[in-house]
Amino acid sequence: MNVDQVKTERLPLRKPEPKDVIDIFSIEGDPATNRYRPAGPMKDRQEAEETLKQWRTD
Repeated sequence: MNVDQVKTERLPLRKPEPKDVIDIFSIEGDPATNRYRPAGPMKDRQEAEETLKQWRTD
């Protein structure tokens, strides 16, 4: 079984890839999607890259 991708009945789930950093920052940097995040929205792309790196090692 490939642990980098799992398919559910409704959608495929995969391990985040480096190309996803733009989408991560788009979502996590938006104040509207981070209203209740204690740290607030991500400040810059570097923060998104660090988050992506952490997600990939978890």
